[in-house]
Amino acid sequence: PPRSTLFPYTTLFRSSLAELTRSPQAENALNLILEAATEGDALALETVEQIIKMLGLGLANLVNIFNPEMILLGGVFRNLTPEHIEQVRDLVEKEAMGVAASDLQIVPGKLSMDDACVIGAAALVLDDVLRVPTFSAIR
Repeated sequence: PPRSTLFPYTTLFRSSLAELTRSPQAENALNLILEAATEGDALALETVEQIIKMLGLGLANLVNIFNPEMILLGGVFRNLTPEHIEQVRDLVEKEAMGVAASDLQIVPGKLSMDDACVIGAAALVLDDVLRVPTFSAIR
């Protein structure tokens, strides 16, 4: 896309990460930015670089705290290319403490945000309904 139509989307991505992931336009914006970056648009390339840096540093902090085996990128980040995910992984590996990220897998989610929310809500209900009751001794 021409720079004039791309600018509002890059501005959206320069906002805070928390605001970004809640924005209804964010997924479309990321797709437009990624498309423009593949076409060599300088502003889009700079924006993608910043997104990767913010995401990588944020995930590195989470890895330091929780030491997960896998991180599933959902929401707007599920559309990142394999090359971008590899860049995020490299940054996480570089910034995480010790060997916390050595065997870490970072993979894109397959569900849309709406589908993930509905399935997650259903799983919570089913977990509660199907839970085996436990009995405690009465004193």
